[in-house]
Amino acid sequence: MNKRKGFTLTEVLIALSLVLVIIITAYNVMKFSLDGWVFNLREYDIQSSIRKAMDTSTNKIRYACAIFTLPKESFRENNLTEEWNYIGLHETKIKGKPASEVIEYIYDPNTKTHKKNVLVEAREDVLYDLVFSKKDKGLDNKLLEYSIIGYTNGKKSKPFINVVGETKALNTMQIVDVALKKTSAIAYRDSRAAINFANISFIIDYSGSMNYNMANVNNVALEDQKRTFLKNAANQLVTSLATQNNIRMSIIKFSDSAFFRSSYYNVMHDTKELLNMYADIVGYGGTNTGDATRLAYYSLKRLKAEDGPRTKSLNYVILFTDGNVTLYSVIDQKANNYNFYLNDGFVENIPWETNVAGSGVDLDLSGIDYIKVWGNKLRELDTKVYLVSLTDTTSDYGITLTKNALHAEDENVFVAKDAKSLNKAFESIQADILKDLWIFNGPKI
Repeated sequence: MNKRKGFTLTEVLIALSLVLVIIITAYNVMKFSLDGWVFNLREYDIQSSIRKAMDTSTNKIRYACAIFTLPKESFRENNLTEEWNYIGLHETKIKGKPASEVIEYIYDPNTKTHKKNVLVEAREDVLYDLVFSKKDKGLDNKLLEYSIIGYTNGKKSKPFINVVGETKALNTMQIVDVALKKTSAIAYRDSRAAINFANISFIIDYSGSMNYNMANVNNVALEDQKRTFLKNAANQLVTSLATQNNIRMSIIKFSDSAFFRSSYYNVMHDTKELLNMYADIVGYGGTNTGDATRLAYYSLKRLKAEDGPRTKSLNYVILFTDGNVTLYSVIDQKANNYNFYLNDGFVENIPWETNVAGSGVDLDLSGIDYIKVWGNKLRELDTKVYLVSLTDTTSDYGITLTKNALHAEDENVFVAKDAKSLNKAFESIQADILKDLWIFNGPKI
């Protein structure tokens, strides 16, 4: 009888167990490799989209005509401004968990709407940080740093990618840092806004003390006189504003009363004409600041009417003076009519005989009240007033009274003690006006 020897049940179970161990081990190895491959593929995909977003940001920043960094709370779809484009970080959720994406809003002038483009899409368990930061907080700096940082597992702990970039905005006047800190969005535009004007009435004191030096001594060398300090500083102001083609300036000269008022000139195109208007500074008489302010008000009011409601403008008065207010304008002093002169046009400026009254020497409080009349009217025109005083002798009290009468903010009041501080005052005014122009035309914050 032929007997065959087979496997026992124990041997079969052992063999099956060994095979099962091999299969499980092979599966785990393959799964680990596959998971690693999928992770690497996802990471590569994320890195590619981040680098593409960085390239997009670089090109937009480099060739934009205007750039604003925005606070995080300002970057939202219901807060977009016409003619402005945006790049920023948008927080969302996937399956109830926090997620984030980098998006771009492109303005379409035909439909007057913004089209949304996703630059870095939201992914489950992935968070991003997008940071824009002006490298130097100075006005003229055009370098913008930016970075996109990626985190996995839905937690901002150790980043798996951090791409950093920096580019110079070649076509913009400046990068406006609205938030003044690191932000997660920018607004930019490819073309300049429809023209909006800055209208400046530049009021210059021609009173007798302008012939003096800082110690109010007369008959000193020309290079030591206040009028030389003023001329040099004013030239710097006008030429620096001439970089923009939407700034208009009128020159007003005064002493006992206002005696010269130009029309508004385009600072860029008519620089030479403006510079020549005050090249002949010769001081005489008293200080009737209110009369010059009166003409500034009527000039700005008339310009607003000529422009019409469609023209958006910012109004400024730059008042340069070197002494206390000593005179004011009245209807008719000869007829004992001391009511303030309120009409447009020049007055007869023979002190104490016609339309000019006051002490002529010391601070005159009626003169302050006269300024206040025009300060209130300028305020109605939304006029920003800069007060520049070049003196070592004008009282702080007199400066404060003039400031309050004109509603000038503290940061817009400059007391210069020498040529250097006067130049710095006009530099600050120039920077402030240019910044206003960009914010005026800028996106909603």
